[in-house]
Amino acid sequence: MTSPAILRLPTRPSRTFDVVRSFYFARMETIMAKCEITGKRARTGNNVSHANNKTKRRFKANIQSVKAVDEKGRTRRMKVSTSALRSGLVTKALPRRVEMELLKEQENNG
Repeated sequence: MTSPAILRLPTRPSRTFDVVRSFYFARMETIMAKCEITGKRARTGNNVSHANNKTKRRFKANIQSVKAVDEKGRTRRMKVSTSALRSGLVTKALPRRVEMELLKEQENNG
């Protein structure tokens, strides 16, 4: 008869657990930091040392949270890449104070 296998629990979390956990949180960050207009998000690549050693790294997209006017004309917060802002794909919303002044001016003139 063979004896049943004894399950030994590690006294501290293993290195594998740390790698899986860091991958999980890195994946969550990728999902969160995504441009709503262009779809840009973090990409992967390599750090290359002078000795040509390669280690994995991430190139994060420059995502900014801005108040913008959506396609229905409503003002809402959006996560947008800076390239989308520079190229004019996003119309930034006016500050509330300026918007109110314009409305008052229209009422007085019209």
